[in-house]
Amino acid sequence: MVPRRSAFTVAELVVAIGFLAVIAVVVIGLFVRLTTSSSKSADQSVALEVASRLLDEYAGASPASWKDASSQENLQTRDPGSSTTFYYRLKSKQIDDTKGLMGALYRLDVDVYWWPSNPNNLEATPNRRDYGKLQVHLARVVFVESFR
Repeated sequence: MVPRRSAFTVAELVVAIGFLAVIAVVVIGLFVRLTTSSSKSADQSVALEVASRLLDEYAGASPASWKDASSQENLQTRDPGSSTTFYYRLKSKQIDDTKGLMGALYRLDVDVYWWPSNPNNLEATPNRRDYGKLQVHLARVVFVESFR
């Protein structure tokens, strides 16, 4: 009787290396998805903060400054903590057409875009793979007092 050796055969080694390769590919794929999701979340958070800051700024200003900002096509801003350039568009609309004694209600809409393919045409901003829509939208109703 021939004694058996307790070593691995070539076939066993190939199967083990194959399993390790499959596991490594899955882990690397999950890591890539995680970093993409984290980057998307960070950009969206900064864009929401920028939109909120812009709405606060314009809500405290006069309707004349809203019309000036609405007429400009290519407004942009940078967040100090981010290296991304954010483009934005402000739209204002008077909600009530009646000339009330107290004032008027306006709706302010701010759209913030990042990574546009063409900064001159923000409407044509495409989806970026694994990121989805590269814009956020915030709105606020503002009451403007009129003293008569």
